[in-house]
Parts: sequence; structure tokens; C-alpha cells
Amino acid sequence: MSPAELEAWLAERNADPGRKGARYRLPEIFSTDIYRVFNDGNEVDPRFEKGGRVFGGWWMHIPGELRGTITINGQRVVELDYKNCHPRMLYAKRGLDYGGDLYALPELAALEDATGSAPGTYRPYVKWLMQVLINGKGRPHAADKPDHITMPPGLTVGEIVGFIEVRHQPIAGDFKTGAGLELMRLESDIAIEIVSTAMAEGWTVLSVHDSFITTIDKQNRLRAMMIDAYVQRLGRNPIIKDEREEKLEIISNE
Repeated sequence: MSPAELEAWLAERNADPGRKGARYRLPEIFSTDIYRVFNDGNEVDPRFEKGGRVFGGWWMHIPGELRGTITINGQRVVELDYKNCHPRMLYAKRGLDYGGDLYALPELAALEDATGSAPGTYRPYVKWLMQVLINGKGRPHAADKPDHITMPPGLTVGEIVGFIEVRHQPIAGDFKTGAGLELMRLESDIAIEIVSTAMAEGWTVLSVHDSFITTIDKQNRLRAMMIDAYVQRLGRNPIIKDEREEKLEIISNE
């Protein structure tokens, strides 16, 4: 992260109306602890079977393109990510493999082609909507869409949900059921195992929910840990992508 990028990000964090305490100065001296958030049950009857997603680290809040500029002990880093993590977990729980991009819909690919839009223009919308379907319990049309995501023109939310349900019929029964809380427990169990194992071995992993950052020399060990932790819980092999390679692929396609 360049000095200018760091200053811009710190200014954004300090401007947050919900921030309390002294002004942030350097990322290395604040928000270095991670913790799990369990929000199922209530104060009288707290439940820990679901949820538990890991939060807290400052590196979770910076833009993705800046995470690649992090250094650990002066060394460059790599970020490995479970591709299409939650929907692929739903397939794995049913003993099914899905090797393609779960956020690609043929109907929207045809729309992009017909309108001259770049391939993948509407993929972020599909990804967001699938997360709404997996984590919510109904009424996806009422969810607040992030401003930076482009909705396909001429289509309703219901029509796109229909495309998703047809494309992913094997897991469609989990949509609108709140299944995401169970997946977050799986995801966070994996994250805690990977981070704590690396600490015990004397090296560092930074977790970002379903992705992990470490130094380049440790990427093969990290990849092996990610595969092992996933297989132990779901009995299927995950697809792991290198965020740096993914960005290069996107640039080359443009």
C-alpha cells in the first residue's frame, strides 16, 4: 500500500460516524485481533451451532486491490480464496461437485453479448443475489442492492431468481431458508483451524472470511491446509483460486 493509498484509507476509516476512540494512524497498531460473531439465539439462550464468522482484522476492510500490497515481515503476500465458497459448500453437502463458475448464468451471458456489454458485467449482481438467497429467509426483491453493482436491464429480481433456481436446482431447496448461518459456521471453523495451525508452526495467515493471505513462500502449505480442512468437513475437494492470478486473467480478458 503506497503512502497516498494508506492516507486515503485511514481518512475514510476516521470519517466513519460509528468509530469510537482515538483516530486511527497506522493499520499495524489497531484492529489486529480477530474474533467470531455468533448471532443465533439470544442473551438468555445463546446458540453456537451456527454463525461464528471471523471479523476484526484491519486487512478485512481495505479494498481487495490493496490487500495484495500488504507485506508480512517485509515479504510479499499471496491471497488464496475458496472459489464460490458458500454455494459450492451447499453442493458438497449433497455429495455433488460443481466445477464451473456458480455465478455464471447463460441468460445473462446472452444479454451481455446482445447488448455489447463486457463478459461478466452482471456476475457481481448474480453473486450478490445468490448470497441474499442463501442467507435470507425470503423476499430477495426487498434486499438493498449495493450501489456499485449493476442490475441487468429489462429483467425483474424475480426473473433472475428464476434463472438461478433453474441453474442450481440441486441446491435451490436451501434458498430463502437462512442456510448461510450453517455455512458461516463451517467457514469460520476452517478459518480458525488454518490461522491457529499456522501460528503453532511459526508463520502468519491473515483470514478474510473465505480467503487467506500469507507470504509467497508459504502458499503451497496454505493451499494444502485449505484443502485438508475443507475435505475433512465436507468430503469433497474445493476449488482454490489465487486472487493475484484471477486479477491477471481479468485484465488479459479485457
